[in-house]
Amino acid sequence: MANVKNDRIIRLCGDVIFKSVFLKEKDILLKMIYDITGIKETSFYEEIIPGYELETSKIDGKVNRCDLLVKIGDKYFINVELNYLHEKSVLYRNMLQLFRISIQITESGMTDKDLSQKHIGQLNFNTFSNNNNKEILKGYYQDDEGNKLNDLLTFWNIDIVKCYKKVYNNIEGVQKLPKTVRWGALLYTDVHDIEMIEKIIGDDLLTMGERTKLVASITDVVDNTKILQDWMVEENARLKHEGQMAYAREEGLKQGIEQGIEQGIEQGIEQ
Repeated sequence: MANVKNDRIIRLCGDVIFKSVFLKEKDILLKMIYDITGIKETSFYEEIIPGYELETSKIDGKVNRCDLLVKIGDKYFINVELNYLHEKSVLYRNMLQLFRISIQITESGMTDKDLSQKHIGQLNFNTFSNNNNKEILKGYYQDDEGNKLNDLLTFWNIDIVKCYKKVYNNIEGVQKLPKTVRWGALLYTDVHDIEMIEKIIGDDLLTMGERTKLVASITDVVDNTKILQDWMVEENARLKHEGQMAYAREEGLKQGIEQGIEQGIEQGIEQ
């Protein structure tokens, strides 16, 4: 596994790496969610469900799993997704996942008062551009008279590559950048670059004790052969899929050009 450590960049946003670190450091995960979403929850009760399984899709028969579903107290449900592929369908798929989660959570028979206390969020960490790092959509719950009761559904999209570039270009003044940008940059940082990780955290993103714990957990992951093997399997599968998608696009473009030439020749002959 020495080659894995030396030759390949391993980022915190990798599914296996992310879960290995933040399921161990749940308090830090919650602090990150609070900083990004602005949630202020006094209840310390939380439940984190990795691979939360939605009901089987009736369209294609596939089982959909969320990366992490975080339940905070009795009011908040945050679905955390790590998205790599630059596909138009990724965010739409996540929206559908959240709608399906909301249906499962908001059981039939709930009163308006019960529903007014529920908040369901989709937090996307993306390695592709999504224009901004703000909430992109809110879904309001209204009572029978049309009165707005609460923000039932909220979506956040964080472009972690853009965050990393901002931090990298402003590393000396990193603590002046918004916390959302710094959390996003942290997730795109190589786990071997402890110096960069500590600079991003600074002395205000986490306490000194929390920073020490997070760095220790990251170091444990780097030294864990089983985790790195699981990461390599995941990474190779992702790269293979990206290669297949690129090949399909290239072949589609090639066929389109050939068809265009043939049609042009046929039209020229007719004329």
